Amino acid sequence: MTHRIQPFRGRALLGTVALAVALLGLSSRADATVISLNTIVGTTTNTFDGLPLGNTAGLIDQTGATYGEHFAGQIVVEGPVFDTLAGTPADPLTLVANPELANNIGIAVSDKIYGDFSNAIGEGALSILLAQDATVFGFNITGANDGGTFTTQFFSRDGGLLGMLTQVTANGFFGFQATGGDLIAGISITNTDPSGILYDDVTFDSVGASTAVPEPMSLVLLGTGLVGTVVRRHRRRS
Repeated sequence: MTHRIQPFRGRALLGTVALAVALLGLSSRADATVISLNTIVGTTTNTFDGLPLGNTAGLIDQTGATYGEHFAGQIVVEGPVFDTLAGTPADPLTLVANPELANNIGIAVSDKIYGDFSNAIGEGALSILLAQDATVFGFNITGANDGGTFTTQFFSRDGGLLGMLTQVTANGFFGFQATGGDLIAGISITNTDPSGILYDDVTFDSVGASTAVPEPMSLVLLGTGLVGTVVRRHRRRS
């Protein structure tokens, strides 16, 4: 007995395949863009009040964030005056401290956090790992009275670079916002201010995984399941 495939059922099968392909296309997250927006307001602020002064051996834990020199995968390049960062952070983001106490991050008088380089407080790299992804991030700068610039790099949880902004150093508040795609999970800051700069009142929101997008493999399984369902129905009806 010869079975004929009904046109309608064939179209249903093709439509399901097309749906699966479309879902796979949606799995590509839009590239995030981080913009400068000094009016941002965070829900958590780290003030560093009451922490021991001087360089710290290791990392500094605060509410919702941990502070270190750089991320695993980054390379601290020691120039003649300032630290710079090269390389790509590893997946997942992992903070690393400078093994030399004199070159690691620390806390200055008036409860400010800093990066260090060869006992030059405020001239080294400072990196922050957020406990939950954030849409906004900001901090106050103090001690910026000799010119220069500071560069802020923003990373997703898997170490991908979301954006990098270089701005003229000035005392005051600097804010940033992620406008799409992956959110902010980590931040690295370096500067070329001749006397170095300090950071205070680091603020951010915490949105966690509430904006997570289905992973590609989940969408593949979903599409495969839909196709399988239609094929089984076609066989039973034939």
